[in-house]
Formats: sequence, structure tokens, C-alpha cells
Amino acid sequence: HDLILVMEDWQVRAVEKIWPGARGRVHTLGRWQGFEVADPYRKPRPHFEFALRLIEAGVNDWMQRL
Repeated sequence: HDLILVMEDWQVRAVEKIWPGARGRVHTLGRWQGFEVADPYRKPRPHFEFALRLIEAGVNDWMQRL
């Protein structure tokens, strides 16, 4: 794949460790605005809503750049 999007910085490193050939193709969804999307699992609804807003912002940023 040419582009692999993940939510957090540690996931970038994990993917690159599993598949070194992915280096340079793995980026966080919030790369352009400098944010990470924290996993809202087992947290109240507002955490899920905040994560959704970040995901939407990240997708919009990437769409403009592709």
C-alpha cells in the first residue's frame, strides 16, 4: 500500500516494526494538524464523540492532500 493511516504515533512504529518496507508510508490521521486520536474504548460517550470529530478532521485534511 502507498498510504497507511493510524490513530496514534505508537501505531506508526508498530506497523513499521512488523513491516519495515512500510517506513515512510505510515502516518497518523492527524499528521497535518499534529494530533492523535486516543482510543475511547470503555470511556463515556463524549470521548467517542471527540474521537469522531478528530477522525473527520484528519480525513478531511488527508483528502485535500491526496
